Amino acid sequence: MILLGQNTGITCLLAWLFYDSYWGLLLLPFVWWLNSRRYLTEKNRKWEEKLGEEYKEMLLSVSSSLQAGYSVEHAFEEAERSLKLLYQTQSVLLPGIKRLNGQVRLRVPIETAFRQMAEAYKSEDLIDFAVVFGFGKRLGGGYVQNIKETAGKISQRVELMMEIRTCIAEKQLELKAMMVMPVGMLAYMRLTAADYMGAVYHNPMGIAVMTVALFVYAGSIWLGRHIINISI
Repeated sequence: MILLGQNTGITCLLAWLFYDSYWGLLLLPFVWWLNSRRYLTEKNRKWEEKLGEEYKEMLLSVSSSLQAGYSVEHAFEEAERSLKLLYQTQSVLLPGIKRLNGQVRLRVPIETAFRQMAEAYKSEDLIDFAVVFGFGKRLGGGYVQNIKETAGKISQRVELMMEIRTCIAEKQLELKAMMVMPVGMLAYMRLTAADYMGAVYHNPMGIAVMTVALFVYAGSIWLGRHIINISI
């Protein structure tokens, strides 16, 4: 519903500012496509960041439990309790850990259960560690050292991402201001100088000019988002 309201509102605003006509509502499919992609991309990015953060906490919890002398199976049960305490119902990894521990109780090998969880989340970090974990389990490798090293690398990656987001926060604010400014100026001119703006409405040349301006505006927004969208 929120996305529907956003798309409808943006389309109505663009139709009024750029075309002063109900025909401008034909932009709805274009706006829906662009804004939906932006919304889903942002949602997936936040989900991946949260998954990485919770994955780091899970590994730290498992590592601490192993150092305390718990078995691997018991260590993951402790990790489940730790995630539930930290994130409660907001956790994205907790359902997977619960499913993993449930499979272990049904005598499924823990390395198999972990690999299935990693594949379900489609996370490279989880899948890579599942491979290391599986080999270590079969070959009797040092669980504590492997988990500590993996947790350390993921922790560094999360911290680096946070530093980068802090550095580009100012640029993101500038981009938002630049996104609003052209629309704000156009709305101001429409409200205060309607006669002056009337020359670009309801005639072929004006419609062509405003259409080009609209696509340049949309392209600038896309380029700005692409520049500040840094993946690690």
